[in-house]
This record gives sequence, structure tokens and C-alpha cells, in this order.
Amino acid sequence: MVAGRLHQKELASRWSISEATLERWRPEGIGPKYLKLNGRVLYRKTDIETYEESSIVTPVCDHHYRTGNQTDSCSSARPD
Repeated sequence: MVAGRLHQKELASRWSISEATLERWRPEGIGPKYLKLNGRVLYRKTDIETYEESSIVTPVCDHHYRTGNQTDSCSSARPD
């Protein structure tokens, strides 16, 4: 690891995905921003964390439960 940066192999390990997946995602615009220096790809930790934060999903039933707008489809998901 370079200070504050991860190599493709390290990010793949962090997310339990293959390096090939990261290689496929880059031209498709999927995943965090990256640096390409002298032919090497590096990911800054801040960009990885920003991407992870942007990928957080709140389940619909959780929203309904917290707001009191529970629907029939969420009734089984509500804790007792």
C-alpha cells in the first residue's frame, strides 16, 4: 500500500471482488475515482470511502417503520 492509496489488488481484497471486476468497471464509470500514474492504477482511500458512503441503501421498510407509514409489504419486517 502506498500511504493513503490502495492498489487494485488491495481494493479487490477489501471488497471481496476480483481484480478483473475493477478492471471492467473503470471504463464503464463504475466504482471510485482512481489515479493512473505511469500505467499503474491507484485508488485514494478518501475516494474509496466516498464511493462506499454513496452506495449505502436504506431499506424501504426501515424508512416506513421509522416514519410510521408501514405498509402491508413491510409488516413482516417490523420487529416485535
